[in-house]
Amino acid sequence: MPKKKKICIIIDVDGTIVSEKDNSQIILPTENNREIWDLFHKNKQYYKPSQFKQNKNIVDIIKAVINNMPEVYLIFLTARENIEGKPIFINTYRLIKKIFGFQPTGFGRRFTILMRKENDFRSSDMVKEDILNNEILHDYSPILAIDDEEPNIKMFERNNINCIRAVRKGDLLNG
Repeated sequence: MPKKKKICIIIDVDGTIVSEKDNSQIILPTENNREIWDLFHKNKQYYKPSQFKQNKNIVDIIKAVINNMPEVYLIFLTARENIEGKPIFINTYRLIKKIFGFQPTGFGRRFTILMRKENDFRSSDMVKEDILNNEILHDYSPILAIDDEEPNIKMFERNNINCIRAVRKGDLLNG
C-alpha cells in the first residue's frame, strides 16, 4: 500500500511573507561566482530578521490556514543560499518564528525550511523545481504555493500546483 502523503502549502520567503524595511527588492546575483554571492550575502547582513517587515496580507492568509487546517504542513521554500558556517539558515528560522510565533520546541505546528544549496547559482525557479521534485513531492502533496516571482509561479503551474502571487505592495493576484 502506498504511503499517504502529507498535505502542504509551499511558501516563499523574500517578497512573499517579508520585504525589506527600506522597501528595496532583493535581487539575487546572476553571476555564477562565489565572490559576487559572498558580497551579496554580506550586504544583506546574512538576512538578519531586523532588516525585514512582514507582508501582512500574506501572513494573515497563512495564519488562517494554521488556525483552520491543522493537518497542513508549511514548507518555506526559499532561494536564499544555505552556506555552511554562515547564519543564513538560522536567521531565516528566526524570522519565520518571529512572524508566526512558532516556538523552538513543541510549537505544535509542522513546518520546514528548504533552501538553495551552497554554490548553486542557478535561477530560483530551477532551484525550486529541483527541491520540489527531489525533496517535497515524495512525501508531500502540495495544495497551494505562494510566491512573488513570475518564473516560480509558472514553474508551480507547470507542476499542477495552484499558486497565489504575492505582489510587492501587498495586494494579491491569482497568478
